[in-house]
Amino acid sequence: MSFDLDAIDLKLLGIVQEDASLTAAELSRRAPLSPSAVQRRLNRLRDIGVIEREAAVLSAAYLQGRVTGVVHVQMAGHEPGAVAALLEHIAARPQVQMLFEISGGYDLMLVVIEQNLHAFNAFTAEVLGRHENVKRYETTFVKNRVKATLAVPIG
Repeated sequence: MSFDLDAIDLKLLGIVQEDASLTAAELSRRAPLSPSAVQRRLNRLRDIGVIEREAAVLSAAYLQGRVTGVVHVQMAGHEPGAVAALLEHIAARPQVQMLFEISGGYDLMLVVIEQNLHAFNAFTAEVLGRHENVKRYETTFVKNRVKATLAVPIG
């Protein structure tokens, strides 16, 4: 899919990826447009699917004490229906922040956050340990969140 974006669209995307709460007036001070033109462009970027959604990023201080794990999963089989069922099963869980199909020795990589280690263990036992298409999984726990962003370099 190709999107027809100009330099001003790209500039706006760079800004709103860092702070989507800025008003059109604040954005207009950073991009050479009026507030109404900024709003029209942002609405167009949403309408054509460039901006998928806007979300709040919770602070590390608020999340302190929660357990984050990067889980690598090796599937038992790669039949398309079985893969789709496993992906749907995992993606439906609110604890899963990210889910990727990857290359290498594992097939999937998940970023999972839970209230504590007990809850994390219960999650992996229920969601992964009991699923017929999970051959094995391995978790690496996050010691310190240094950076958390979904921003993509623009340009």
